[in-house]
Amino acid sequence: MLTSFFNSIFGPVLKLSQPWPILIISLVITFFITLVYKFMTDQEMMKKLKEEVKKLQADIKQFKEDPKKMLEIQKEMMEKQFKIMSHSIKPTFITLIPIIIIFGWLSSTMAYYPITPGEEFNTTINFVEGTGGEVTIVVPDGIEVIGNKTKAIVNDKVSWKLKGEEGEWTLEYRYNDKPYTIDILINNNYGYKDPIKKFKNSVVKSIEIGYKKIVVLNLFGWKIGWLGSYIIFSIVISILLRKLMRLY
Repeated sequence: MLTSFFNSIFGPVLKLSQPWPILIISLVITFFITLVYKFMTDQEMMKKLKEEVKKLQADIKQFKEDPKKMLEIQKEMMEKQFKIMSHSIKPTFITLIPIIIIFGWLSSTMAYYPITPGEEFNTTINFVEGTGGEVTIVVPDGIEVIGNKTKAIVNDKVSWKLKGEEGEWTLEYRYNDKPYTIDILINNNYGYKDPIKKFKNSVVKSIEIGYKKIVVLNLFGWKIGWLGSYIIFSIVISILLRKLMRLY
């Protein structure tokens, strides 16, 4: 329900090329956080406290050769900094749950490109070291295996190339008559199932679906995904908004 809700709100934004979707979503979230902070804090008091802290920091430099006086100033400064922090906690708590929900949606929407109907994609099953034998992939109607369904394990893994129709599907991998499964989503919109499924206490280590990662920013060869890009955008936007709104 939440995925559908956020997809309906940000649908037009998600269709834009990167980095615009994350930039716009970062702007919306940061603007919301900044507004909550503005109206949930006493700005006159915050301004006064920060000015006093700044003055105390200057006083410390003047009394650097008087340890006793420095300790008194540091104690007073810490008390004022604690007041600033305590008044900032309330808006943080108010925005925490909505932000966690939005981040959950972003991680399931903006980390990988979706697999679209008719698009070829890879899937790989990984085994513990030294495993031998053959593996057969079993697919439902609507999914096509390109090549042989049964393959020998080479270098502790087996890979297949598939394509399919729109929908949610379950892929099955049979090894020594034991089934291992993973779910996939094929659609024209944003969204996907978990790209990796891990197994504990099993000869099978994991099953992977070859989703393509979304690169939001490429800074001098450093490819940054949605989370790193969000952090960069939100810091810059927050600084600008606080200056424009004259927040303390």
